[in-house]
Amino acid sequence: MRKYLYLTGLLLVLTGMMPVLKKYVFKVDTGKSEIYWKCDKHHGYVPLKSGRLIIDDQGNVTGIFYLDLSSLQVKDLDTDEYRTAKGILENTLKNEFFEIDKYPDAYFRLEDVQYIQDDTYRFTGDLTMHGITVCVSFKGKLYFKKGHLYLDSEKFVIDRTAWGIYRLSPKHPYPDDEHGWTVKDSVDIRVHLVMDKISGK
Repeated sequence: MRKYLYLTGLLLVLTGMMPVLKKYVFKVDTGKSEIYWKCDKHHGYVPLKSGRLIIDDQGNVTGIFYLDLSSLQVKDLDTDEYRTAKGILENTLKNEFFEIDKYPDAYFRLEDVQYIQDDTYRFTGDLTMHGITVCVSFKGKLYFKKGHLYLDSEKFVIDRTAWGIYRLSPKHPYPDDEHGWTVKDSVDIRVHLVMDKISGK
């Protein structure tokens, strides 16, 4: 009930009137939205290809968001001095870790949103990546500001091996790695989405 009342109030702010339509669709602004990642010594962003979030007049929230792994960025090497190292690392992540030629599709399907307090929610859905789908849950804020709907998550951690991404894993070392290098399995994630209402049906 609290989730319904809060989201009804959010829709009232968005539309400027009591929500009488059954469904409101919001489109992700891909130029302003991104997924932040951090693993071991490096961090960066994954842009989004597209995405939609739907809120109905009963307070239910669903959506689907497509990640652009082919445009993955490493930001801590963003200087002329490390330009070559940045390119090598980005290509290694895309081709050896995510194997984007073999698994080009990555997306998150939002299935459930539970109200916590104020504008904070728990978001739960299925993340499909590297050909494997795993349920993921995280806390974040859903709020309206300056004509846009925002979703900002708190930092949460995923284990890349849950999606079969074993390259340089301490738990699943590759036998051909003569240097014995490893990369942590845990990856810190934060989500930042900026959305605009495109329809109400």
